[in-house]
Amino acid sequence: MVLVDDGLVNLDTDISVYLGYDVKNTNFPGDKITTRMLMQHTSSVFDSGAFQLSRDRNSSESVRFLLERGSSFRRNQPGTNFEYTNFGYAILGAICENVSGKSLDTLAREVLFEPLDIDAAYIPRRLEDIENIAVLYNETHTVTRSVQSQLEIEESETLGHDLHLAQGNLTISMIDYARILAMLGNNGVLNDVRVLSPGSVRAIHEADVEGASYQQGLATRLSVGAFITGEGFFWHTGSAYGVYTQYLYSADPDVNRGVVVVTTGANTGRESNGMVGICTELSTISWRIFDTPRAEIMEEDDEEEENED
Repeated sequence: MVLVDDGLVNLDTDISVYLGYDVKNTNFPGDKITTRMLMQHTSSVFDSGAFQLSRDRNSSESVRFLLERGSSFRRNQPGTNFEYTNFGYAILGAICENVSGKSLDTLAREVLFEPLDIDAAYIPRRLEDIENIAVLYNETHTVTRSVQSQLEIEESETLGHDLHLAQGNLTISMIDYARILAMLGNNGVLNDVRVLSPGSVRAIHEADVEGASYQQGLATRLSVGAFITGEGFFWHTGSAYGVYTQYLYSADPDVNRGVVVVTTGANTGRESNGMVGICTELSTISWRIFDTPRAEIMEEDDEEEENED
């Protein structure tokens, strides 16, 4: 969206223009695929088996390879059907690199991390505080990513090549991630630093695509009620390598409230709306703390335990 603000990307232009090669769903060769569709998960691109098997970032497979082989498209007309896809965000990462002429890590650092005083990176060894990198492990307590393996992640020498940086390889603390969300909830500004125009923030929040039990915007989801009764909120969840995450912040700018949850080594299943169970529980507790004195929360929890007994 920074590139949109800079006039380098148009949300409704054919992505072939930005990638430098022709991208078509062979079932609908006359239809263009746009960045808006990718961000809303309506592009007809899906996480094919070849994409799932490409977790090894040293493989020869690339964004271009999977797009040109044509097996990563559903038989859906682009722009019509919602289907969540990680590969779509790998394509967006490739677009960012090709258009800016910079690696995703460098671009994000220049337009987002440094202006907001955030220590984050797509290439973990570029973090200022590498001593704080966490070991990742799953619910069976098996290490999925050691600190050393994270520090060994390398950047592709070819812009627009990487399949797995943009859609699951950001290393960031909860506090720094909250700063990004605070910027979005504050109309694109944080601590007097403007990152996005008000128009781009509105576009991100415009949730008009029906997903599961939520509406999909540009990267965000909108739910009303759910486990936070009566309040609309933007949110997203994530899971990879045993890490389960969730953010949410109020759709009402006057409420000025948000929560970030990051866990590793836990798995309690998912709610009907797609949220991870443990993240929903922690989010609910945190959200309630804004309005409820701690003593009352503890008292309610004790009553619930007695009822369970």
